[in-house]
Amino acid sequence: MSEKSKYDLFMKEFDSLEKQICALIQKNQELSDQYSELITEKERLKKENDVLKLKLEEAENKLSGSKDQSGFDREAVLAAKDRDLIRKQIDEIVKVIDYHLSS
Repeated sequence: MSEKSKYDLFMKEFDSLEKQICALIQKNQELSDQYSELITEKERLKKENDVLKLKLEEAENKLSGSKDQSGFDREAVLAAKDRDLIRKQIDEIVKVIDYHLSS
């Protein structure tokens, strides 16, 4: 093989490698940009999540601390409603028992 053909072969291979390196560098830059954007988005979402957690906590505190116009806690009102329902059911059962005893 002549010196010129060896030289041409090496130059072609060198050009090929150079093109591959340029393509990899470009791909690396694109991936780095994407990574930076994702990190920024992650930080933004984390801050938004923290804000939403605080709002949720405030809403839960308001709900648990809120009172009816009558001054009773909501839980006490619900318990009173449950008690009324239970009283009605007991009254119905007592009526059924009285009916059976009287017949």
